[in-house]
Amino acid sequence: AHFREETRRFEAAVAMAGAARPRFVIVCGDMVNAAGDPAQVAEVKRVAAGLPVGVPLRFVAGNHDACPDNEVPDPESLARYRADFGPDYYAFREDQAHFLVLNACLLQHPERAPEDHDRQMAWLEGALRDAASNFSGASHPTGR
Repeated sequence: AHFREETRRFEAAVAMAGAARPRFVIVCGDMVNAAGDPAQVAEVKRVAAGLPVGVPLRFVAGNHDACPDNEVPDPESLARYRADFGPDYYAFREDQAHFLVLNACLLQHPERAPEDHDRQMAWLEGALRDAASNFSGASHPTGR
């Protein structure tokens, strides 16, 4: 399958981000059309390399990225995603905001990868506790 239009759009987004210099860029899934397609993954990485130094790029797993045939994730497809794009769930902080990124494919379809689902849920519980404790001393946004 051709990937030209996706490349054109991602190049335009990277150029806009380069001009705006945001604190980070996040791609919310479907970086590729076919999970694990080496040519498409290489093209995403080639275009992403155009972001300015100091503007981190973060990925969120989409069904096209983490699921065989865009259906249900399995341990092999998740391992391939992680090798191609990094963790499929993680946390990061930017100033006063704490971000939790989840693999929604696993939430929706845990049946072929129950261990991965359980690990993500256990991680999420801990991450939520950590986020709550980190913000418990912060002032309320309304000043209360």
